[in-house]
Amino acid sequence: MASSMSAAGKLIVVVSVFSITVCHAAVAVAATADSSLCVNSANDLGLQDFWSRFRRSTLGHDYKSVAKMVRFPLSVADVVDDNNVRTVGRASFESLFRRFLASDAGVDTNQSTISEYIARTSCLTDTMLNSEGDSAQASRMVFVRYGASWALKEIFLSYDR
Repeated sequence: MASSMSAAGKLIVVVSVFSITVCHAAVAVAATADSSLCVNSANDLGLQDFWSRFRRSTLGHDYKSVAKMVRFPLSVADVVDDNNVRTVGRASFESLFRRFLASDAGVDTNQSTISEYIARTSCLTDTMLNSEGDSAQASRMVFVRYGASWALKEIFLSYDR
């Protein structure tokens, strides 16, 4: 009986070590935000690679790189009235984009700003793609595929600020 208790004790230790290892591995995987881990058709269409670059540039405050991933003129639709659309050129993009990043993500209370949404969203999902696979919406951003590449084409931002 003592030996079975000892074996059970060892088993528990092994399971505990395994659980901790798996937990650390999951955290490490989540922290890398590697687009190859996002297994869905968005990955096959090149959207995940684009999102990884867009996300890295945005979170790194590299707005010149972000601007290279925008299809200008950028459409800016009002959050309340999406028929009220303005366009923004490259010259005024950075100041508008900073304001946009600080705006409400409109997704849930855990991600209060667009910047926080981007930080927490390492992978885009199939549900964000339209049925043709040529555009995707993530929070208040619309990305459109042009040939083999993707670009930010439209954002939704409240005009009342």
